Amino acid sequence: MSEGVLAPFSVSPTEVVSAERRFAFRGWSGDVNVTAATSTILMNAPRHVTEIWEEPSDWWWFCLPLAVIPFPILYYVVRRKRRKEGSTPANGSPPPGRLEAFVTAVRTRIRPRR
Repeated sequence: MSEGVLAPFSVSPTEVVSAERRFAFRGWSGDVNVTAATSTILMNAPRHVTEIWEEPSDWWWFCLPLAVIPFPILYYVVRRKRRKEGSTPANGSPPPGRLEAFVTAVRTRIRPRR
């Protein structure tokens, strides 16, 4: 290559399956640090560019149920506890008299400005 010329380089395909393992292209290192599959480099000296490939981990598929499952269980436990205490009837509405007491307490603390 002549000095001062932009030299293009690329990789294709960006995912490769080999012996039941999958590798994904992550970028270039060396004299150019980019994540795009296609790039250029200015040839004003000898250049070194290396492809970066990695085997993507699928660990988040394992962690996803661990993050999601506790919420419905926690909701069920809290709801059941409230029903036992009698603070929430089966239909989910507050017990009679509590809403009115709350509204009165709020009205006495928040007075409109005149």
